[in-house]
Amino acid sequence: MAVICVDAGTTMIKAVGYDDDGTESVVVRQATIVNRPSPSWAEQDMAGVWDAVVSCVRSAADQLTGDVDFLALTAQGDGSWLVDRHGSPTGPAILWNDGRGASILDGWTKAGVLDQAFRINGSLTSSGMPNVILSWLRQHDPDRLERSAASLTCGGWVFAQLTGEIAIDESDGSAPFLDIRARQYSPELLRLYEMDWVQPLLPELRGDDRRVADLTSDAAAQVGLPAGTPVVMSSYDIASTAIGVGAVSSGQACSILGTTLCTEVVTDDVVLGEDVAGCTVALGLPGKYLRAFPTLAGGEVVQWACRMMALGDP
Repeated sequence: MAVICVDAGTTMIKAVGYDDDGTESVVVRQATIVNRPSPSWAEQDMAGVWDAVVSCVRSAADQLTGDVDFLALTAQGDGSWLVDRHGSPTGPAILWNDGRGASILDGWTKAGVLDQAFRINGSLTSSGMPNVILSWLRQHDPDRLERSAASLTCGGWVFAQLTGEIAIDESDGSAPFLDIRARQYSPELLRLYEMDWVQPLLPELRGDDRRVADLTSDAAAQVGLPAGTPVVMSSYDIASTAIGVGAVSSGQACSILGTTLCTEVVTDDVVLGEDVAGCTVALGLPGKYLRAFPTLAGGEVVQWACRMMALGDP
């Protein structure tokens, strides 16, 4: 018995193999590239990310001694990973740290839209969230939206490649379109953002009872696992990190030092009357939420500084 867990991060894909007693026995990493074709833009080649996942999982599977019982997946969140009705990319992924839609965000801020939205969603929109990105695309690349059938996150994209199913985990879908208390898409939020047109692009939400699907035969041949192996769509990275370090009860907290820097605390309650700040995420545990405060700049800033000072990789 063995398990492979994948973390499809922004700058690194990791696949970790665990033995039946929970011992970490295999770690495989592969760096990915964030493309910046214009100032403030942040994109990734979706096929390139998938290829890195395939390489890491196949290598991990080759090194494990037992049969792999299931494959679990977590990934970077937010952004917009657009696919067509066949599940193929309609262009590069636009990431959570993209800033091209700053003027749209400024307009919503001045109009009070973000304050109103927070009272429903519990998260303060940033320029790398899908409401901003999709609004920008509608203004600047409407043809791409016409070709697209779903706006996924990184985790949803990899899950679709593994299973053929188009869906999003509740944690990943928490911002910006959910009524966070109801854990359902909010028509009122779509009206606030003047985005009723986006409804067809919103993927199916999946909670704890529908996280698992079978590995397809095509994906199985690529990753080196048997077809039908269960694939678990775990909570996205900041929520999975909290669970992984044991922050699962109200009041427990942790900090993430990665491509982003993020401090977060577990709560039983959704408080929407407080100051408009941070994110509220459905944790992936029944009745639990995560109040998270990401900086949207972390390890990538260190890498940039090292390049500017000719210090090489940190």
